[in-house]
Amino acid sequence: MHSKVSPNKTGVMQKQLLESLVTRSAAEPDNYNLQLQLAYFYSENGDVEHALSSFKRVMQLTGHHLKYLAPFCAVLHKNGFLLQAAGLYADYCCLFPTQASLFYNHAFYLRFAGQYTAAIAQYQHALQLNISEPEEVLLNIAVIYSDHLRQEDNARQTLMSALQLKPDYVPALYNLANLAEERGDRAEAEALFRRVLDADPKYYQAYARLADVVTFKNKDDLLITRLQRVLNEPSVVQDLRINLHYALGKAFDECGAYAEAFDHFTAANKLNSLTMPSYDPLETERKMQQIIHTLDSSWLDKHMQRNNAAPIFICGMFRSGSTLIEQILAQHSEITAGGEIDFFHRHLKNIFPQQFTTVSAADLTQLASRYLEYCEQCFPFAIRLTDKRPDNYLYIGLLKALFPCAKFIYTKRNKIDNCLSVFFLRLGSAMNYANSLQDTIHYYQQHEILMSHWQQMFCQDIYMLDYDQLVLRPETTLKPLLSFLGLEYQPELLHFHTASNAVKTASVWQVRKPLYKNASGRRHNYSDLLPAMFESDA
Repeated sequence: MHSKVSPNKTGVMQKQLLESLVTRSAAEPDNYNLQLQLAYFYSENGDVEHALSSFKRVMQLTGHHLKYLAPFCAVLHKNGFLLQAAGLYADYCCLFPTQASLFYNHAFYLRFAGQYTAAIAQYQHALQLNISEPEEVLLNIAVIYSDHLRQEDNARQTLMSALQLKPDYVPALYNLANLAEERGDRAEAEALFRRVLDADPKYYQAYARLADVVTFKNKDDLLITRLQRVLNEPSVVQDLRINLHYALGKAFDECGAYAEAFDHFTAANKLNSLTMPSYDPLETERKMQQIIHTLDSSWLDKHMQRNNAAPIFICGMFRSGSTLIEQILAQHSEITAGGEIDFFHRHLKNIFPQQFTTVSAADLTQLASRYLEYCEQCFPFAIRLTDKRPDNYLYIGLLKALFPCAKFIYTKRNKIDNCLSVFFLRLGSAMNYANSLQDTIHYYQQHEILMSHWQQMFCQDIYMLDYDQLVLRPETTLKPLLSFLGLEYQPELLHFHTASNAVKTASVWQVRKPLYKNASGRRHNYSDLLPAMFESDA
């Protein structure tokens, strides 16, 4: 039987351990093991300055033995000190300029720190130093081009270079298939995923992705049979098993076998819930109220910036139609689709709103400048840029302070249709509510409370776009939206499904079709399977 240690006792024990390590290291200044323990202790407790100081002493004492570098930087990474890890590797790239692996690892940390161009340069330097397995380095470069810099042509060319080095390099084939899917080339995507499986029949993830590309018409489809067979393979790891359940749910849904689809979606979400912390309804309520009470009118009056930048933020619940409206707007001659720009999520997810009660004007100015610099780097020719990261709705008050001229399009659809679409899709741990319909409906209600707050504050700058009305009466819905943006309506907007731009969301295939009404009212297919709590909203 184990006793629990109270937080206060834990704090005392940590302090005592630190004091002991400091005392011992002072008595034995040349004991690198003690310095290494201190470095790890400081890093785990958030004191990165002392962690780096102790680690640098370790390296001096060991003659800069590189075996200590990677494990310590992994700890820095785990604790969020990405720039510091990159800085250490920068130092050792200078000390050992012929060691390709140092440049490779430096690039890794630069990428995660958001310094994408610098990361590519270090990967390329590793290639110049004849690093082993160069095809893997090229793969990493391609991912940066595609996922971060939105340079899909460069990504494709880089993957082709990897395949020239190793024609059967499955990760390159797989990523080429992803690029084909993103630009809406169904035939090439399917061919490449099948080529992956020809090269490696046990690269089972390609089966799940192939199911995204294929449209299923009956339950006897050979791919459904193969998906079921793979699902029953004992060697299939949990992560893949989750994706296979989602894929089979999608397949049976398209066949109209809704009970079987729901069973697979339920199994997928049950397994997915085991990979992340449980959803905490009270914590969600607390956070929403904290945002409301922190970013109120008085906060805005105090922190409003002065600039003329006018980004267009498309936000709302995930699966509420944001990809569709961005794809439509992207056909306008003055609008460029930015997709789900993760800048604010990456910078704010662990500090918002608590660190904004005392934020300085200089910090806000820097945050705005860095966002605009990133957008300029990725979309240098954009006249008006859309940023459709859905959960930017959390930051509307902050975004309005950063960019007083910004416009917000808030996408909304029927609550149950929206919640079902969330439940039918694998989302990450930041959206852990998605694993349960009850949790999703709770989160939906909380997001409505926050949006009501923003609408009261910024009613002139938030346009509510109703997805269900859009698919019924597109032109009638779009004309006032264009007027809200200060733009003329253009008939080309309704030709969005013919565009070949990259779409990097789960709606990639939906937006390649003309407006259709199937997703509106989807809840009726599952009415007999939904919990009783949904009946009043159905």
